[in-house]
Amino acid sequence: MKLKHYIFACLSLLVLASCSEDDGKEEEYPDWQNKNEQAFLQIYNQADPMSGTLFPVMGVLRAENANVEDPTNYIVMELLESGYGTVSPLYSDTVTIHYSGKLLPSTRYKDGLRFDASYYGDVYDEGVSPPYKGRVSNFIEGFNTALQHMNRGDIYRVYIPYQLGYGSTATSSIPAYSMLTFTIQLVDFWHAKEGDRPEE
Repeated sequence: MKLKHYIFACLSLLVLASCSEDDGKEEEYPDWQNKNEQAFLQIYNQADPMSGTLFPVMGVLRAENANVEDPTNYIVMELLESGYGTVSPLYSDTVTIHYSGKLLPSTRYKDGLRFDASYYGDVYDEGVSPPYKGRVSNFIEGFNTALQHMNRGDIYRVYIPYQLGYGSTATSSIPAYSMLTFTIQLVDFWHAKEGDRPEE
């Protein structure tokens, strides 16, 4: 009987030690929803609809019935480099792009976790990484909204509130309620019908 009590006591100590170790861990994304909401609101308030460099754009899938006063119905686009032409992709078009997506800074990722990119490393190398090809309609709403406001060669930094991203659902690399920041370069695009390219 004494042996049983001794074993039980040892197990209890192990459990307590394990709990104390867990308690010492820092949370990776503390107060995440509030931080992301405030970060996007700050950027949105700096944007100017009449500006050509930092401006809000309403999500294409909610433009008809959306509350125009609600910032979360918009993305914010920041022009980094102008391309050429005046034609933009349609929702049903196919595009080739270079892109990189980051989260806000967190406990371990002081510069923000880069959760996805079309190229390796911090700097894009055309000789190493070919552009990514995909249908505009297959991207999240905030991303495809940006593409439909870009010309060939344009490079934009795009701020997407979680409402136009992955919302309250987490993915394997993106926590729920995450504002997404993408750098996107539109390389080329064409209509769904093969060979039918927009006129410049």
